[in-house]
Amino acid sequence: MYKIYAGNNPVLILAADELVKYGKGSFEKTSEEKNADILLCNENTDKWQDSFSLESREGKLFISGSNPRSVLFGVYEYLKKAGFDFLYPGKEGEIIPGNPEFSLDGFHIKETASRTFRGIAARP
Repeated sequence: MYKIYAGNNPVLILAADELVKYGKGSFEKTSEEKNADILLCNENTDKWQDSFSLESREGKLFISGSNPRSVLFGVYEYLKKAGFDFLYPGKEGEIIPGNPEFSLDGFHIKETASRTFRGIAARP
């Protein structure tokens, strides 16, 4: 079982809760950073531009983001690498693998959104 450290930010706690929910027994939260296998890290570098990274080092996985929302996107990317997919909001849009395999090793992913805002609103 992997231990997740999220600190006290509500969005990072939500990200940890998503791992626990979808991991079905593979994850648990910890309040001690030194005991964590997965660390969710908010870098506070940009409030609007979303960028995240998944980095394996020293036997741990660091999921970092330019803001808390970006860390949540990083968690969803981690789940996608384990076979999950989120096509659209709601249970009907989720693809959940039968026996997902989670790992801490081999991650060196960096992603930055191509636009400042991920959605576009059009008005008549």
